[in-house]
Amino acid sequence: MTKAIDLTSYVQKVWASTGLDAKKNAMIELINASHAKADTKRLYTTKVNMERNPNRLDTFASSYTMSGEGMKVR
Repeated sequence: MTKAIDLTSYVQKVWASTGLDAKKNAMIELINASHAKADTKRLYTTKVNMERNPNRLDTFASSYTMSGEGMKVR
């Protein structure tokens, strides 16, 4: 069993970033740092790249992290 990674600092980086591209880059860092399966990482990286609203990326970062903790958020 692998040790859980605290993704809080990654989520805060997404929230603190300004501009769409900065938020996307921070979100991709969060995805890459997570313990998600390769297919899941690929799927969510694609979703991040398609997103055009920076505010949605803030919500997405929270949801992604909670989902990884077993809180099935969609």
